[in-house]
Amino acid sequence: PGPMADDPMQAVRALIEAAVQRRRALDLPSETTSAFRLINSEGDGLSGLTVDAYGAHLVCSISAAWAEARRVEITAALEESYAALIDEKPQIIWRPAVSRLKSEGLDIDEATDDADNDAVEATESNLIYEVDVWGQKTGFYCDQRDNRNFLAPLCTGKRVLDLYCYSGGFALSAAKHGASQCVGVDSSRRAVELAQRNAERNALDGICRFEASDVSAFLNNNSEQYDVVICDPPKLAPSIRDLPRAKRKYQKINALALNAVRPGGLLLTCSCSSAMTTSEGAFLAMLREAAKDANKRLTVLRTAGAAADHVLHPAFPEGAYLTAALVQVVDR
Repeated sequence: PGPMADDPMQAVRALIEAAVQRRRALDLPSETTSAFRLINSEGDGLSGLTVDAYGAHLVCSISAAWAEARRVEITAALEESYAALIDEKPQIIWRPAVSRLKSEGLDIDEATDDADNDAVEATESNLIYEVDVWGQKTGFYCDQRDNRNFLAPLCTGKRVLDLYCYSGGFALSAAKHGASQCVGVDSSRRAVELAQRNAERNALDGICRFEASDVSAFLNNNSEQYDVVICDPPKLAPSIRDLPRAKRKYQKINALALNAVRPGGLLLTCSCSSAMTTSEGAFLAMLREAAKDANKRLTVLRTAGAAADHVLHPAFPEGAYLTAALVQVVDR
C-alpha cells in the first residue's frame, strides 16, 4: 500500500518534501551534477514511486496502483517542492511500469516515446549527457555516479573497456580524467549512438569509440587486453528463483571480462540484481569461480553499492540492489 494518513495526500506531500530536503543535504543538484535520484521508492517512504531528476526534467517511474491513481496530486507536490530547489517549474515525464500495474488490475496503455519532447540534457561531474528518457531505466544510470567518480581518476593514461556501456558514463568519465583510449560496447545500437553523441558533446570523441555488439561475442572475438575493464550487465536475476541461472551467466561473462584485463590491471564488475546482492557472499563467490575459469588471481580492492541519493530503508534490504566490486587481476 501507499502512504497512509487521515489525509493520504498530505502524507505524500510531506514525504516528497522530505525526499527533496535529503538531496539538498547531499548537495544535489550542484554546479557540476544535475542528474540524480530524487525519490527512491521505499527508501523515501513512497513505495512504487521512483523519480530521477535531469536538470529541469523529472522522470517518474510508477509501479504501484496508488501512485498511478494520484498522478495529478503527485505532479503538484513535485512541482512545488522541486521548483523551490531549482528556481523553475520542472517538466514531468511519466513512465508507468505497465505490466506491474496491469497485474494490480489497472487498465493502462503502454508508455510511448513522446516525439514532441525536446532532447533532455543533464550533467554529472561536469560532463554533459543527453538523456534518453524513453530508454533504459529512466534514461540514465544515476546509481553508478559514485563508482564512476571513484574509478575515473584511476584511468589516467590507461586503455579502458566499458562493457554494457549504455550512454557511455564510465567511458566518458575515464576519458575526461585522461584515459588514453576508451572503447564502449553495448548490444543496443540506439545506446551506442547515444554514447557517441555524448562523446561528441564533451569533445571526447577522439578518445572514445563505441561498438554495437553482443558483449559475449565481442569478448570471444577480442584479442586485446585493457588496463581497466568495466562490466556492468543488465539485471540477470529478476527474482531469487532466477539466481542459480543468473550465477552461471554472471560467471561466464566475468570469466570473459577477466581475460580482457592485462596482468596487474583492474576490473570493476557489477550486479544490479537484488537477489544476487542480498544473497550474502554470492557475488564474490561467483567472481572467485569466474577467476578459476579464466586462470586468474584476484585481489578485491573495494566493494560499493549505489550512489548516496539512492537512500535505503532498513526494513527494505532489497533496496540495496547494486554491487560494484573493484578487483586487481593477475595471471595464476
